[in-house]
Amino acid sequence: MKSFYSMKKIMILLFLPFPCAGQALLTLTGTIRSLKTGEGLPFSVVAVKYSGQGAVADDHGRFTISFHAKEDDSLSFTIMGYTEKIIPVHALSPEDSLNIMLEEKIFDIPPVVITGISAKEAVRRGIKNVKFIFPDSLMLTDGFYRQYHKENNKYVRLLEAVVVTREEPWSFYGHSAGNEKVLVKALRRSDVYEENREQHGDHLMDVLNENPFKFPVGSVLNEKGIDFFEFHFLEEEQEGTLVIGFASDQAGIPKIEKGKIYIDKDSFVITRIVSETYANPGAANKEIVPAGAPYSWQFSNGVYDIRLKKVNGHYLTDQIKKSYIHYLYDTRVHSLAFIVEEVFEWNAVKIYSGRDGLLNLTFNSGLYSKKYSYHASDWKDFPPLPAIIKHDLETKRSLERQFSDNGR
Repeated sequence: MKSFYSMKKIMILLFLPFPCAGQALLTLTGTIRSLKTGEGLPFSVVAVKYSGQGAVADDHGRFTISFHAKEDDSLSFTIMGYTEKIIPVHALSPEDSLNIMLEEKIFDIPPVVITGISAKEAVRRGIKNVKFIFPDSLMLTDGFYRQYHKENNKYVRLLEAVVVTREEPWSFYGHSAGNEKVLVKALRRSDVYEENREQHGDHLMDVLNENPFKFPVGSVLNEKGIDFFEFHFLEEEQEGTLVIGFASDQAGIPKIEKGKIYIDKDSFVITRIVSETYANPGAANKEIVPAGAPYSWQFSNGVYDIRLKKVNGHYLTDQIKKSYIHYLYDTRVHSLAFIVEEVFEWNAVKIYSGRDGLLNLTFNSGLYSKKYSYHASDWKDFPPLPAIIKHDLETKRSLERQFSDNGR
C-alpha cells in the first residue's frame, strides 16, 4: 500500500518552539546515525526534554532544530529500535554539524524449546511473549480506515478516514475502555441508504479497543481463560510459522468461538489471530431490544482478523479487519425485516516516533458526525473501492458528488 503522505512531507516540524523572554534562539543541525552501520536513521526524533519542542529528521537522518534554549536544557534523540540518547545543550556547538550515534536495542525474548511441544503449550508461550515484543516507547501510526454496511444483500453505506492512532508501550489492561485515542486527518462519507435506521456506535474505536494483543480479557489470548479452548496444529503452507486451530469447548455459552493463531516457529511470537464467532443454537440466546426501538436484533456470526508486523526489532499492529452479521426483527410482528452486515478495516500506513500530547488525539472519533472538507487528492494513494460496493452506492449519484456534498 502506498503511503498517504510522501516521505518528504513527514520532514515537517512536529513540535513548535515557544519563545520566552530572556532565552536565546538556538539553531542546531546534524545527522542521527546508527552506531552499528554508520548510516543515517530516517525520521528520527530530536526533542528538547520536557518542553514539547522538537523536530523530525529527514529520510537521511539529517535534522535542523530551532528553539529558545535555557541553561539546563537537554536534547533527546530517539527512534524505534534504538536506545535514546540525551545530551545537555551546553555540550553542543551550533557552529558544528552534529553527528549523533544511536545504539541498536537488543530484541530479547526468553528462550524456548521447540521439540515435542503441544499446540496448547505453543499458544501459552506465545501469550507469555506478548509483553516482550512491543516497543517500550510511544509510537504513532498513520492508518487508513474503511467501513461499509450491507442491508439485505445490498451495500448501503460507506465511510472512510485517514487516522492517527497511538501505540503505547505494552501493559496488561483489565479492560479497554478509555485506552485508545485517535486523530482524524481526512474523512469522507457516502449517502446513507439504510432502511433500518438503527443507531451506530463508534466502530473505529470499537475495532481498536478489541485488539486482543493489547486487551486480552475476553479473548483467546487471556492466559487465565486458555483452558476454555481446545487447540490443535493445522497443516497449512506457512514457512517458519506454526498455524494452530482453536475452538471454545463450553457447550452452554451463548457464542461459539473458533479460529486460527499464527506463531513464529523460532521466537514463539504470535503474529496473527483470526477469530470466528457464531451464535450457539444450544444456549439461551436473548434478543436485544433497545427502549423504543422498532427492531430487535440477534447476532448471527462475526470474524475478527488482526495482524502484527515487525519493525526495527519490535512488533506493532499492522492490519485489523472485523465483520459481523445481525438479524433485525420487526418488534410489532416479530418477523425478520433486515439482514445487516457491517465490515470495518484498518490498515497501518506509516509508523513513527512522536508525542501524542502535541496532537489533538481523542477517545471518540466522531466519524458519523464530524464536519470535514473533501479533497479528492487526499485519497489517490489508497486502495480503490471494490466495484460491487461502488455500483450499489452509485444508484442515484456518483460517489465523488456524495463525498463532496456531505463534506460541505
